[in-house]
Formats: sequence, C-alpha cells, structure tokens
Amino acid sequence: MESNDPLVDEVRAIRDRIAGELDYDIERLGKEMQTREGQSGRPVVRLSPRRIEQAEGMTNATLPARKSA
Repeated sequence: MESNDPLVDEVRAIRDRIAGELDYDIERLGKEMQTREGQSGRPVVRLSPRRIEQAEGMTNATLPARKSA
C-alpha cells in the first residue's frame, strides 16, 4: 500500500522489514520494540492504565455484555 507521502512509505517499509525478520510474530515484535526503546537513549513514558468512568445511571448490570472469545 503506497501513500502520497514518501516518509510514510519509508516508515511502512522499515516496519515491514523488521516484522519480516521476526516472522511477523507479534510477541517477538513487541519485545524487540521494547529492547530498541531501551537502547535508544531517549526517555520512554510509561503511563499506568486508567479506569473508564461509568456514565451516570449506568451500573455493571446495565453495561453491554462482553463477547466471549
């Protein structure tokens, strides 16, 4: 998929090359990216998860059921 932006195309090509080197394994890709972040020397921001506030009048009983996998 090509875009009209050569920078976007370059980033996508690099992403595809790295993913291909890791056999498109999402677990390995995540670990590799974390390793590269640590080696980059740049600050990495880690945010803790936030709980989503329930809307007024909503309870767990009135929330839509989750689909089971």
